[in-house]
Amino acid sequence: MATDQVQEIKEKIDIVDFVSRYLNLEKAGKNYKTLCPFHEEKTPSFMVSPELQMYKCFGCGKAGDVYNFLMEMEGVDFGEALKTLADQAGVELKDYKPSPKEGRKEKILRINQLAQEFFHYLLTEHDVGTAALNYVRGERELPNEIIEDFKLGYAPQSWESLGRFLLSKGFTLSEIVESGLVIRKDTGRKFYDRFRGRLMFPLHNYRGDVVGFSGRALKEETGPKYMNTPESLVFSKSRYLYGLFQSKKFIRESGKALVVEGPIDLLMPYSRGTKNIVASQGTALTPGQIGLFKRYADSISICFDTDLAGNAATRRGIELAEKEGLDVSVVVLPPKYKDPDDCARQAPSEWSRLVEQPVAVYDFYIQKALQKYDQKTPEGKKKVAAEVLPVLKDIFDDIQRAAYVQKLASELEMGLEVVEQALAKAPSARSEDYKNRSESDLEPYFEQREYPSKEFYMLALILRAPKDRAEAFTHRLGREDFSHPRLRTFFERLKSYHRDNEDFILKGFRAKIEQDSELLELLEDLVLQDFNFALEDLDDELEVGLHKLKQEKIRRKIKKLGKEIAVAEEAGEYDKIEKLQEKLSKYSRKLQ
Repeated sequence: MATDQVQEIKEKIDIVDFVSRYLNLEKAGKNYKTLCPFHEEKTPSFMVSPELQMYKCFGCGKAGDVYNFLMEMEGVDFGEALKTLADQAGVELKDYKPSPKEGRKEKILRINQLAQEFFHYLLTEHDVGTAALNYVRGERELPNEIIEDFKLGYAPQSWESLGRFLLSKGFTLSEIVESGLVIRKDTGRKFYDRFRGRLMFPLHNYRGDVVGFSGRALKEETGPKYMNTPESLVFSKSRYLYGLFQSKKFIRESGKALVVEGPIDLLMPYSRGTKNIVASQGTALTPGQIGLFKRYADSISICFDTDLAGNAATRRGIELAEKEGLDVSVVVLPPKYKDPDDCARQAPSEWSRLVEQPVAVYDFYIQKALQKYDQKTPEGKKKVAAEVLPVLKDIFDDIQRAAYVQKLASELEMGLEVVEQALAKAPSARSEDYKNRSESDLEPYFEQREYPSKEFYMLALILRAPKDRAEAFTHRLGREDFSHPRLRTFFERLKSYHRDNEDFILKGFRAKIEQDSELLELLEDLVLQDFNFALEDLDDELEVGLHKLKQEKIRRKIKKLGKEIAVAEEAGEYDKIEKLQEKLSKYSRKLQ
């Protein structure tokens, strides 16, 4: 693969636009900032530079260009990232040779694509799929556009039809087995299809590739109600949300995502206009799924058929989502509706109202407990508190926790102090594996480099200043004003660049130092640090910064003279001591 094509693709895709598809970026001077998607944090330390076409997190240290970002976000290797970006940039790759692993992934995706076409044809065009199509259109009342948009299909009640079809397309049995669509028998070349007699839901990734399938049984005797593709090179259930490919645009526009349990619960609401909806394929939200939500939404609403308040796995997912900064609420269905599909089909206007008015998750927990027990009796109050307090105890935000404890006290008609004492004694609702997770934030990245903060800050200000102001301050500073050797070298290179060039162009300066990896990393740190609060009073900040650097230089000289005087005293060199003390007095007056 020619490196010039890699660069060509990179130049055609603006990193700010690309990252904005995943994260909500906020303007910060010449840069953009947001919460880092790669680690937990409460204040933004993830910076994106349009000038350098790169990103860097000053919390966890992850950094790179648009290729690195896509690889990190989607868990793909460089080859897949290259092909994805080449498609978006309209660049035809030449002499590209995929790695063996990439080749296996490509074959699985091609097999899955053919299987999707096979299943969809049988559902919509072939007599064998008539009963399944009647179920979809009749009992489920799904319109044709939903069947087409989501490429629903039917796997016939046959042991080998899909496998033989795929073999006829030139794939080997081993390749088809690796896709998970067929299962090899104990010996020889015998196999059988994994999905039989099922309504098929293709699982698409963010690009629209078919990474797997979920099959719903149409008859009870065909096995479990739902069956999914096994984990493979292209599919991981814990990092997947059904319908995200179709709904991500609407989720991003609204900043909200509605989560239901399975495909059937998604399709009818989607057809009724609830487009910002995904299915989690179960009730336990995983860290991988939470990471997907963070790319597109600020808040999520959950509408599961199960008892949310009593489901420990669901509570852990909610807790994780809140810890990652997502607002969580619950869409509560009236008892007359058995699931989201039922509600959206029977009463679309009521469904829309319920979706627009979700209940905050901790209000929901309190409501459910109050419905279960009689809060007017001492025993009932005890049961409500025993159910709710462990959940409230694990709220991360102190203000939010205090507000809900106060609300619970009011509902139970008890004194706040009594409920707070009970809260202190209550056990945590968190699972042990979650409690054992490290919650310590990493130190800011540049501090790990042990740079003197005043010197680092001054260089960052100079890089942000107009060329004439920056040059004025580099003239007033000298190499001795910087104690750290790398900062000193950087300053000298920057001063030289100002002297030799009429304009300061960041990319031009970067090119001058790109052979020195340490200076290049320092430049990226300086440019991407969020010091944009100083821009309104930049001249004042520069003057104060220069004054502080001069003071620090004097302090270093005073400290050095103090050591020299101590050595001279030990040696009895009294003439030298007198001269050193004169210098010391001179620098002390300067400092004052």
